[in-house]
Formats: sequence, C-alpha cells, structure tokens
Amino acid sequence: MNRKIIGILICIIFIGTSFIPSISGNNKEVRTNKTISSQNYDIIFKDDFNDNTKDYTKWSEIYTNGIWEEKNGRTELQENENLPGYEGIISKEFRVSISPTQSASFSCDMISDIAHYENWQWVGIICFKITDGEDFIYIGYNRNPDYLFYRDSIDDENMIIGYRNDGIWTNEITLYSNRYKVNMGGVTSDFVNNEVFSSRDPALRVILYMSAGGEYSNFWLRVGFDNVLVTGQPGNNPPNKPSKPSGPTSGYTGFSYTFSTSATDPDDDQIRYGWDWNGDNSVDEWSELNSSGSIDSRQHSWSVADTYRVRVISEDEHGANSGFSLSLTVTIENEPLVVDADGPYHGNIMEDIEFDSTVTGGVPPYEYLWDYGDGNTSSGDPH
Repeated sequence: MNRKIIGILICIIFIGTSFIPSISGNNKEVRTNKTISSQNYDIIFKDDFNDNTKDYTKWSEIYTNGIWEEKNGRTELQENENLPGYEGIISKEFRVSISPTQSASFSCDMISDIAHYENWQWVGIICFKITDGEDFIYIGYNRNPDYLFYRDSIDDENMIIGYRNDGIWTNEITLYSNRYKVNMGGVTSDFVNNEVFSSRDPALRVILYMSAGGEYSNFWLRVGFDNVLVTGQPGNNPPNKPSKPSGPTSGYTGFSYTFSTSATDPDDDQIRYGWDWNGDNSVDEWSELNSSGSIDSRQHSWSVADTYRVRVISEDEHGANSGFSLSLTVTIENEPLVVDADGPYHGNIMEDIEFDSTVTGGVPPYEYLWDYGDGNTSSGDPH
C-alpha cells in the first residue's frame, strides 16, 4: 500500500490568530543537556483527569475535527488521518509572575499513541502549548520521522532536540521573563534567550491538541495527555472594573453633586479609583488606596453647561488597572436666570431715584434692560 506522509501542523492561536509552522521544512537541531532545574512554587493550575469527566470550569474544546474524551484517568484525543483540521482543548486563563530571576513551570504527560488503525497509521503530531492569545511557546512530537521539537512566536522555527519512538513521557517548559527552556522525556534544551511574553504577569492558557496529517479517510490515531501542572508565583491580577457610577444624571453649573462606585480585586489587594469627569479617557481625580470592595464617593461640579460621561477606573497597589467602567451620562445646564429688582419703593416727583438689582444663574456677564413702567427704558449698570 502506498503511504503519503504529510508533515504539516497548523496551530491556531487562541481566538482567531493563526500561523502555519512547517514540520517537513525549516527545522533545526539544537544542543541539549540532561538536567533541568526545578523550583518549589505554588500550584497555579492543575488537572490529573482522574475523574474521567470533562471539567468545563477548566477546559473547553478549541478544535472540533475529531473526538475529545475524558477516560482512563486522562484526556484522550482522536482524529481521522485525512481531516484538514485539528482536535484539542484549551484551559481557563491564569496568571503567573515571571522575571529574569523568577520562573514558572508548565508540565504535562504526553501519550503519543493510545490506539491507531492497525499498523498503517504512523503519522500524527501532538503538541503542548502555552499562549497569551498572541505569543506562544509549544513543544511537540512528530511521529514520522520520530522527533521532539519546540517552537516560539519569536523565532517561529521548529527546533529539534531529540528523537524517540512512541511512548509516554513528561514534558516541561521552564519560563523566565527573558528566556525559557524545555524538557521532553528527560532531554532538555539550552536556554532560549527570547522574551516571548512582554508582561511580567502574563495571562496564559494551556492548549493540548493533535493533528493526524495524512490522506486516508479510514486511518485514525488516538493520543492522550495527563497530569497538567502549572507552578510558580501567581501573577498579579488586575482589579475588576468598577461598577457604573451612581449619582444624579442632570444638574446645574456651579453646584456640587455626589457620585459613588466600587470594585473588587481578585487578589484582595488595596485599590484606588480614578475618576474621568469629562469622558476624555484620562483620569481627572484619584482616590486614596482603600480595601478591595470599598465604596468610593466624591463630589464634583462643572462650570460649563454640557453633557458629560462620567467613568471610573480601578488600580491596585501594584499598578495594575481594570480599564474604565460603564459611563454615567450627566447633563449639566446653566442655573435658571433669576432677577430681583430691588427698591427703593417710594420717591418724590422729579427726584432721581437709584435702583439696585440682584441677578443669579444664567451665564455671566449680564446685560441689563430697565423698564420703568412709564414708557421709559434704560440699559447698563443695575441702577
């Protein structure tokens, strides 16, 4: 039987971003060593799949061209050889804290061949990937030829670090802010000096996926993943967006009005509130730092009649911010014009009388028109 080997892996980065790395070309062999450092950190994300139940609070199906099952104490993926797409799952989002001296570790067990169509199905690629939705690092195993490789979004090149047959082994990515290295079944790369993720507290997800890669419709391959573990120092999560400001929706120039909002921080950090009083996307007034969930109330007045969109942003004690809240539309009008013509209220014939008036509201400066009730008028100063 003729067999055609197609070594094309299409990796769709979360939410619509894609690239097409070639397996058959643009590969490079790199030096490896046999040790990798480990650090004891907090568990940030973990799933051993032992309950044999799809946990939709942790995972969702990102590719749907095959079968995703939770069985045998692991997650299993299956796909027919000739299908154009891929099968895989993506984790919930989590944050890690990384720096040049502080790392995070991402690991999982990979089972390259649980079952296949008789002895003919020998193609297929399986990958373990971390991504922020745009940038990524992934490690994979290509079943023909049988090699281990990794790739990142900066170099965008498959780096081969070893060769092996089908089996079960543990994969690990050790990530610092300015470098990373990978371990696949005990074979470890040198450090790759790429700053893949620009943030020191990146929001990341794990993707587990496969491609069968061939031309025969009745050929299929089933692979598996197990013991997904992310450890490190949890990254700083930004506070939630503040609630839409509450307060009056109309008023007059020169009067102060009270507005309130609140927000919570997932790390229970202290937060402060930045008020944008005129809707220009910049903060006009900051509050002091207060506890998570605190209500911030403050007064504000406007001197010019207009329609204003009041919004609030929250920022935690580490400088991470939430983005602006929904806006409250406030219409400010000029205070109604009130004129009080004062006395005197008595006088003598042919004797000059000096009048005073008091004017409030409206828009200064004022112009005056006096009507004396006898057909005479005057303008100017209020007298």
